[in-house]
Amino acid sequence: MKKKFLTMLITGMVIVVLSACGTKKQDADSNIRISESVQESNAASDEKSTESFSEEVSLDVTPEEYVGVWAEEIAGRGVITITQSENGTYDINISWGNSAFEVSEWNMAAKYENGIITYTGCTKTDKTYQDENKFTEETVYTDGSGTFWLEDGMLIWEDDKTEGNDELRFINVG
Repeated sequence: MKKKFLTMLITGMVIVVLSACGTKKQDADSNIRISESVQESNAASDEKSTESFSEEVSLDVTPEEYVGVWAEEIAGRGVITITQSENGTYDINISWGNSAFEVSEWNMAAKYENGIITYTGCTKTDKTYQDENKFTEETVYTDGSGTFWLEDGMLIWEDDKTEGNDELRFINVG
């Protein structure tokens, strides 16, 4: 339900932006294509939700494929940095810009097993910047858990603790 609402909200925003550009004929064609694309995406999401998790995840993913920098696919506000430590675990840092002055950060150690990465004991902190060098920091929780997996070349993050973090999608940027 949340995904469909978010999809429709983004679609509406895109339609408004597109309506300010180009000719009326181009706008109408763009709006139709966007609407069709959203409907196809929603249909695909509905189909996938009926499949089991193991069918969605490519279990032939190597641990090295997770390492790198990933940016949130829609607005690019979230960035995930994944490094592999010497003992085989992963150090993961997620930074999410809530506004120009507020950032949420998640830090965790995670393990790779059967093609997916899971974590527990995640710490989430919120930072609010007053000026260039000053900020306040609040620890939101220290007991977060969740999962990362690769699907169609995208990193999917599902955080069990934070409301609204259901299968967020990230593209590899380095």
